[in-house]
Amino acid sequence: MKVLLVHNEYGKFSGEESVFFAQLRALKKNSVLVESYVIDSTKTPSSISDKVIAFFSGIFSVVSFIKIYKQVRKKKIDIVHFHNIYPWLSVSSLLAARLANAKIVFTLHNFKHICPSATLAFKGKLYLKGVIKGPVYTLYDNVQGNYFKSLGYYLRFKSERLLCMTRLVDKFVFISSLQKEIYDKYCDKMSKAGVVIPNFLEQEVYDILNNISGTRDSDRDSKIKIGFVGRLTSEKGFDLFLKLAEKHKSKEFLVFGDGDEKAASNIRYQGNLPRKELLTAYAALDILVVPSVTYETFSLVALEALVAGRKVVVTDKVGISSYENKFENLTVVSSESELFEYFENYKFQSASKQNFELCESFLEKGFVEKTIDLYESLIHECK
Repeated sequence: MKVLLVHNEYGKFSGEESVFFAQLRALKKNSVLVESYVIDSTKTPSSISDKVIAFFSGIFSVVSFIKIYKQVRKKKIDIVHFHNIYPWLSVSSLLAARLANAKIVFTLHNFKHICPSATLAFKGKLYLKGVIKGPVYTLYDNVQGNYFKSLGYYLRFKSERLLCMTRLVDKFVFISSLQKEIYDKYCDKMSKAGVVIPNFLEQEVYDILNNISGTRDSDRDSKIKIGFVGRLTSEKGFDLFLKLAEKHKSKEFLVFGDGDEKAASNIRYQGNLPRKELLTAYAALDILVVPSVTYETFSLVALEALVAGRKVVVTDKVGISSYENKFENLTVVSSESELFEYFENYKFQSASKQNFELCESFLEKGFVEKTIDLYESLIHECK
């Protein structure tokens, strides 16, 4: 069985990139014959001419069609596993893989395949007009903040429908049950052809987090420390986090991420830390808050904090909320008032260490087993 992983990088290194390369490493380590086809971020359009080329490539890329078709045929690839396909790959790459007789798997990291808004967010709020009234409303509302870009996203979306993307893909992979439920509501063809394989932690990451588990209990001072990790934006719920800090002056709030920093006596901004530094920084926290007001497909930072033995509070818009009954330290709130009530009633208590058996399904081993099972089931369909 030969597998080709395909991904178009974003302009800045993102969580999606991190997941893609972690999956690539995991499959290679477990003796899967896997190759990668990656368009790196240096091709991110900056000049006007590049942006025009990217605009049309996102709708249908002849160059990518030819390259993917040739590589699949030449190397006799059995399965092509796609992640991000924009702006340089487009749905033409899926068509090429299909015509080259490969089975196609597509991991959905966001919501761009049911709405041109991509994130179901607009101006820091949940945006469902594009899936309820129609995708053309994302163009009317200029959801990308630039009409040229909004038009490009809209035409990409329409090209997927025109080329019947749901017929080209054999299996869609969802990151969480919550994400799959949303797709089921607005595009049941994708959800019916889908499976849930959550994001995972590599063994090295797990070892770092497991080693710091419990250190905060022994080193804690008089102040409860509450953390936020991510972009400091409204859709990520940073405004809610600021309100929380305002209401709880006796607690200390640590912020890890880039954005508009709002001064407050009990907030300490740590900036955007390198990956390993961020992992060890969980040791300083009692609670991690993920207060997203728009949908987030999973939240790897929440999983990391849970494995590090920290309490985690997320809104019901966050994908990992689907696993509330599996994680003792995970609390899900459905409103601003519930979030505030949690902290009004909170009293410090040591968080229990997450057992390895549960964590294992969110580790490399669990991911590899589920993914290989998926690949093999598709290969057997051909026989």
